[in-house]
Amino acid sequence: MGRRMYEYLKVLLEMEMEGMEIIRTLDVAKRLSVSPSTVTEMFKKLSKRNHIQYIPYKGIRLTEEGRKLARQLLRNHRILEVFMVEFLGYNVEKACTEAANMDFVVSEEFINRICKLLNHPSTCPHGKPIFSDERCCKRVREEKDEVVTAAEP
Repeated sequence: MGRRMYEYLKVLLEMEMEGMEIIRTLDVAKRLSVSPSTVTEMFKKLSKRNHIQYIPYKGIRLTEEGRKLARQLLRNHRILEVFMVEFLGYNVEKACTEAANMDFVVSEEFINRICKLLNHPSTCPHGKPIFSDERCCKRVREEKDEVVTAAEP
C-alpha cells in the first residue's frame, strides 16, 4: 500500500470517531482538499483490499480490518508526535508533518518501545487520544485500575 492510502485510512477513522457512521465521498474530498473523483478512485482501491465497505448511494464505512489498520496508523502517528515534541524539541505542526512521513513504515515493536519510553502517553500534542496496545500498555492500565480501586471507599 502507498502512503496516500494510509492517509485515507487515518482520515476515515478520524471521521468515524467524530460520529460519522457512513462517510460520504464529498466529505472526504473536502477534508483532504482533493476532487471527489480522486476520493472515488481511492475508495475503489481500499474496497479491493477489504478496508472499506461501500454502501450504494450513501457512502462507505471502515471494515474491521480497515479500522484495525487505521487505529495502528493513528497510534504510530500520535506516539511519534509526542516523541518528537518531548524529546526532539519539534513544534506540534512540524512533528505532525514528520510523523506522517514515517507512521506507516515503523514497526509495532519500535512504536511500543517509544510508548514505554514516554510512559504510555494517553494523548498526542493535539490533545487527541492515543490508542493503547495490549502488548505494550496492558500492565500500565491494570496498575491505573488498581490505583482507582484502592482509592474508592
